[in-house]
Amino acid sequence: MLADRLRTAREAAGLSQTELARRAGVSQQTIDKIERGLSQRSRYIVEIAAELKVSAAYLRGLTDDPTPEPIRTRIEAELKSLPDDKLLQALQAIRALKA
Repeated sequence: MLADRLRTAREAAGLSQTELARRAGVSQQTIDKIERGLSQRSRYIVEIAAELKVSAAYLRGLTDDPTPEPIRTRIEAELKSLPDDKLLQALQAIRALKA
């Protein structure tokens, strides 16, 4: 199901595997493996789903509703990918916005 839903969502978004990979910060081979059914799980599903504007749960087949998760989910995924020094800078910027 993941393979079919990913391919369908990618094509509906008008993106090539290469372009989706670039936007999601993964390799084209990662997208290809998922679409060919060679990878049933990927730690990048949240990032891929965010770029396709669908939910990760939808891609995984946990729901038939493709509505994306709230922006908070995407932000959390982005923050997880930051090195510690950049994460600290982001936290400081957030605190400055709240002040």
